[in-house]
Parts: sequence; C-alpha cells; structure tokens
Amino acid sequence: MIVKIQNSDGLFSTGGSEGRVRFTKKGKTWSSLGFVKTHLRLHREASIRKTYVDCKIVMIDDENGYSVEELDFDTFLQEFMDYEKKRIFEDERKRLLSKKRYLKNQIDEHKKEIEEIDKTLSNI
Repeated sequence: MIVKIQNSDGLFSTGGSEGRVRFTKKGKTWSSLGFVKTHLRLHREASIRKTYVDCKIVMIDDENGYSVEELDFDTFLQEFMDYEKKRIFEDERKRLLSKKRYLKNQIDEHKKEIEEIDKTLSNI
C-alpha cells in the first residue's frame, strides 16, 4: 500500500517543506499515513490548508496500482490537527507532572533538613 496526496487536477504532491510543495504527474509516494502526518508536521496549519486546498489522500495498492481508498484531505487534516493538539497537551501534562514530582521530592528533602536543624537547635 502506498499513499499520495492528489489535487483536483489529478496531480500529486511532491512533498517537501513549507513553500516548496509542487504537484506533478508522479509526485511523492509515502509508505503509510504516518509518513504523510510527518510531512504535515513540517508546515504551519494555514500553509497546509492553502497548499492542499481541494486535495485528497489516495491509498494505492502497490501490486496492481489501483486506488484502494480515498480520504477527504480536509477531514484527514482536521483529525490530524485535533490529534496533534491532544498530543501537545498530553506531552505538557507529562512534563508538568514530572516537574511536580521532582519539586515534591525536593520539598520532602528540605523538610528532613529542617527537622534535623530543629533537633540540633533544641539540643543547644
């Protein structure tokens, strides 16, 4: 199974970074939707919407060359952007929880130090 992005003129995206995408008869071939998503991460959302207006994702059987499935690009993009936002929020959540654990451990260590200082002071 191979994946391509096809525009309304029947041409395929060449991939590439923001501002460098062109459409040709052959275009770029991705081996999975995951690699298409990686390609999209190279672009800002507004640029993607402008570059890929009136496009669709075409999945092609690499043995016989027939289109197996087509996905509306706008729907695919919206699902991708929703996923990316969730992923970013989840990454930030994990980072903050890790920082919270670290700070809590630091507080616990300082509490022990304070208790030791208090014991020493009470014996003086």
